[in-house]
Amino acid sequence: MAGVFMMSMRSLGQKHRLRDLTDAAADLRRERDLLSSRMRDLQDALRREADADKSGALASHLRRIFTAHPAPAAAAAASEGN
Repeated sequence: MAGVFMMSMRSLGQKHRLRDLTDAAADLRRERDLLSSRMRDLQDALRREADADKSGALASHLRRIFTAHPAPAAAAAASEGN
C-alpha cells in the first residue's frame, strides 16, 4: 500500500513539473515574440533612417547586415518554407 502511495506522489510531482515546464515554454514563446517584434521595429526605424540618407551607403550596409542576420520571424518563415 505504501508503494502505491509513493507511486501516486511521484505521478503527482511529475504532473506539476510538466505543467511548470509547459508554463515556462509559453513564457519563452511570448518573450521570443516580443523580441522579434522589437527587432522588426528597430530594423524598420533603421531603414527609414537609411532612406533619408542621400548617398545610399547606409542602405547598402543595412541590406548586407539584414541579409546576414534576418529577424527571427523572417528566419522562421524561411525555414518553414523549406
